[in-house]
Amino acid sequence: MRIEITCPQCMREPHNDNGFRLFKMQPQQLIDDGIHRVVCEKGHEYIVELKAQKFEMLFDIAVNAISDGYMREAVASFAASLERFYEFFIKYHIHSLGIDESILLDTWKEVSNQSERQLGAFTFLFLAKYNEKAQVLESNTVGFRNKVIHKGYIPTEKEAIDFGDKVYSIIKSTAQKLELSDKEGLYSYYSSCLPSSRGAKYSVTKQSEAISLGHKTNGTSFRDYKSILKQFRIVDVR
Repeated sequence: MRIEITCPQCMREPHNDNGFRLFKMQPQQLIDDGIHRVVCEKGHEYIVELKAQKFEMLFDIAVNAISDGYMREAVASFAASLERFYEFFIKYHIHSLGIDESILLDTWKEVSNQSERQLGAFTFLFLAKYNEKAQVLESNTVGFRNKVIHKGYIPTEKEAIDFGDKVYSIIKSTAQKLELSDKEGLYSYYSSCLPSSRGAKYSVTKQSEAISLGHKTNGTSFRDYKSILKQFRIVDVR
């Protein structure tokens, strides 16, 4: 996936004789740490910070993959987004208990390569926090995901959109409970974990588009799934 950006130095340059500034959007390949070091066509150097958690970045990648016609890649990215959301929930909850960050990170190493253990940790921490069962993927949906990722099945557009809907439902319902119960603590932790390039002379900030816990409307960061599809110009074919 690429993000579209404009050089902040070009934006400051004088207008031409017709009263316009000459600049153009630059596509920049998304990278893992969210810190993009860019040189524009005029040689200006600057940094683009993608202010997003990993699960938000992956959800954007998934929806863009549907828009571009890559259904298998969409399902894989939706699945990865959900797993990274579980990780976010686990680490936030442990952080909220006041446990030292170094102990948390050292313990996470024991499960970092085992998604089933992470799912187990998520479900029981959710139970302990809210005294109710966590919403997770149903067994037939898990089977579909495994069929795509491990057996090379190429899903239809309808299947990819539907899988994304189920993933979004879990992220949305769980995160909205956090928004109600934790509010300031959640946003403080979320902000502290975002990519940051300290000391950059010129920088541009971008947010994820489908999900962003840092952007709230009417007290929540979430909307309905169909509006996300519409934003990315995807027709809901279900």
